[in-house]
Amino acid sequence: MIAGCGTDIVAVERLERWCEFTDERLYRVFTPDELAAIRASGVWCVQRAAAYFALKEAFYKALSNALVETGNLECAVWFTSVCPLVSVSKNEWGIPELLVDWAKISKLAGFDCSWKIHCSYAHEKQFAVAYVILI
Repeated sequence: MIAGCGTDIVAVERLERWCEFTDERLYRVFTPDELAAIRASGVWCVQRAAAYFALKEAFYKALSNALVETGNLECAVWFTSVCPLVSVSKNEWGIPELLVDWAKISKLAGFDCSWKIHCSYAHEKQFAVAYVILI
């Protein structure tokens, strides 16, 4: 049974100037491993940054949906509090996955929560899109 789903689309140009931000500011959204991947070529890969941002936003929407579906309407989980607890990675086949600190998210939500995650993202020159399904 699907507990929650979320999708997001990001205009890549929104993240172009983020390359000027300090790491401290970027850590509000991205983990150190994500920043390393975004900068893997030695420069800020704005398409990858936008795709990672879209995936985190899609996860946040899926999580919010799951909290509502489980009857936890009083939970206030903020996007910026969830971002450091979710890391975009790729498995051994190069398929994107989200690594989630469910223990800390459960603490934020006020109850024990953990779901299996299905996700994907894509990016082009102007847009990045992502979806997340929680089961």
